[in-house]
Amino acid sequence: MSFGVGIGDVIKLIELTTQTYQGWKHACGNYAQVTADLHSLKIVLARLAEEISNPSSLSARPRDGLNDLQGITDRCQNVVARLNKIVTKYKSLGSNQQRNWDRLRLGNKGIKDLQEILTRQMTLLNAYLNLLGVSAVGRVEKGMEKLPDICRAIDNVAAEMRAGKREASIMTTYDDDDKAVWRQFRRDLVHEGFSSDLLVKFKPQLRTYIRRLQQRGLLDEEEPEAVEVNPQRNGFHNDE
Repeated sequence: MSFGVGIGDVIKLIELTTQTYQGWKHACGNYAQVTADLHSLKIVLARLAEEISNPSSLSARPRDGLNDLQGITDRCQNVVARLNKIVTKYKSLGSNQQRNWDRLRLGNKGIKDLQEILTRQMTLLNAYLNLLGVSAVGRVEKGMEKLPDICRAIDNVAAEMRAGKREASIMTTYDDDDKAVWRQFRRDLVHEGFSSDLLVKFKPQLRTYIRRLQQRGLLDEEEPEAVEVNPQRNGFHNDE
């Protein structure tokens, strides 16, 4: 296997993802976007397992630009394991799924970051699988190796939006103004050094990635957290 990823590795990742998905579904249901993300990852991993198991697949042949699958699956393994650890830590959660989600979200400030990583890895996996499907002559698109770097650059722009360092109002009408959003991100990415031709080549994957970030609230400016004040303690909040 030229990818360096065996079917056994993928099956183990599917099993971990299924276990984690079931934990989040039971605890939070659809109140947590994480639940839907894990379900989507299961579907993508099933496609990957089918591709790897197919001896006539292009995945069985060495191809430039497809050598980072091991890194992608490793990062998926890491983020899913962390999500599993979070949900199993709260074994005493009640039956109110919305309240459970609030408790998990407030008790784990890194959940948004984990969602961002998971979204990025799913986008990359989908891109690899789609390219395998359309490369009937056995040629993978040049520039594929740049896709992870582009996604990371998008993540940086998204982080600045959440921090209020970039204008985020353009995203509030994303469904009605998809073209304008894409043009804005493309300008930012060109400014970061990516060629316009490369961005156009992977436009469908990148637009899907940006849309998923927006749907998960990762392009919205974060509101400052309210600080509880106890007047009987001279303004200091007791964390006990």
